[in-house]
Amino acid sequence: MSLIQGDVGRHSATSSSVVTYRRRDEDNIDPMTRWGVGLTLLKCNWGIGMMAIPYLLDSGGLWLGTALFIASMFITRFSIGKLIKCKEILEGGEGTMAVVGDDDFDGPLLDYTGLIKTILGPRAELCALLSLAISMWGSCIAYLKFIHDNMPKFIGLDGAAWVGMCVIPAACLASFDDIQFLSSFATFGVFCGIAFATVLFIDTADSVSGHDFTEFLDNCTAADFSNIPLALSISAFCNEGIVVLSPSAHNAMHEKDSFLSVVTGTIFVFSICYLAVGFAGYLRYFPDPDGIKEEFTQNMDGSRVINKIGVSLYCLQLIPTFAVVYYCSYEAVEWRWCRSIGVDRGSHEWTVLYRKKAVFLRILGVVIAAGISLVISDFADVLGLVGALGTSIAVYVLPHLAWLKCTVGDTSLVTKLPSILCCTYGVVLMLAGSAQSLYK
Repeated sequence: MSLIQGDVGRHSATSSSVVTYRRRDEDNIDPMTRWGVGLTLLKCNWGIGMMAIPYLLDSGGLWLGTALFIASMFITRFSIGKLIKCKEILEGGEGTMAVVGDDDFDGPLLDYTGLIKTILGPRAELCALLSLAISMWGSCIAYLKFIHDNMPKFIGLDGAAWVGMCVIPAACLASFDDIQFLSSFATFGVFCGIAFATVLFIDTADSVSGHDFTEFLDNCTAADFSNIPLALSISAFCNEGIVVLSPSAHNAMHEKDSFLSVVTGTIFVFSICYLAVGFAGYLRYFPDPDGIKEEFTQNMDGSRVINKIGVSLYCLQLIPTFAVVYYCSYEAVEWRWCRSIGVDRGSHEWTVLYRKKAVFLRILGVVIAAGISLVISDFADVLGLVGALGTSIAVYVLPHLAWLKCTVGDTSLVTKLPSILCCTYGVVLMLAGSAQSLYK
């Protein structure tokens, strides 16, 4: 089993890394270089959240929005550090488990949910799985919402028709128990994102004069404190992939002592790229009388051929992205289900007795996601709600709870205080961000 099974777009963190730690086998993980790990982490984090960064800067204010995004990246890096520290503690520094809390665990290498269950127990694992499932399924809704909003403007037809056309391949792909054949779309998805950003940069450079830039700095909102929960929730939406994938990437890295340095560099590059897109989009469409849209593509000229091509390609790659991300979601839930009933997912008993029910529920999930994408009105609220309700627990709470338990009695309150604050931040963000996204 490879480390990456289709890390397309934001959550393509690998189906294997999300839940199936019980199947880990050290011999099946090829050592990765620093560059390989860095690119893998970058690919799993780069996704549709990019489309809302100009809106984040507009709603939170240019300088406050930027500061909040950067702060969320620092907290994300801090969470990854604690998660890897927990992994090293459990592996005893020599790659052999010091503590094992699950009889089904059959290898010395731990991934995200393996760490959470081993340290915090099965209830925490269930919480992690629900958080990941909500986040990933919510991402799928965001993909369909983006297609619904943008394809009519740039290509034609009704948004509902486009969603309906997307449901057919998405439902078919949901019937598969292994979608590794879609992993080749990972590079294509990242290419589409980078190409889209390049088009924006060129358009901004051609359209904005020095006078426009000065006027923009003089008139843009510097800070809007009323939208802090939404801005932080959108930032959180962008970060779960890299946190969830980190333990698995650490497993595969040859020079493990350099792992956190690679993570720091990856987050730095990711932050620069996303903020560059956000700043360029905010600057380019600031004069728009309707303001910056939640998807900045809605500010773009729908008649320009280059825009039509860029948006169409981006929407096209969202279909395999949907399949991979949704696969991560239902595989995680099904493995937990199988363990609870004592059946091995993929066994003959599973195929005969349970698989048809599972496929029905998968397809039903696709249909419900499509229905939700048709009735919701705000793209940014989808990202914010997913980030607050799903991502905040997995990124800001569970890693620190795990570290606090691993080090109980060994560290002072002052040392533990930052992790306690991060846990508090995650819970507050979940409540406040969800409330603002739902009732804005």
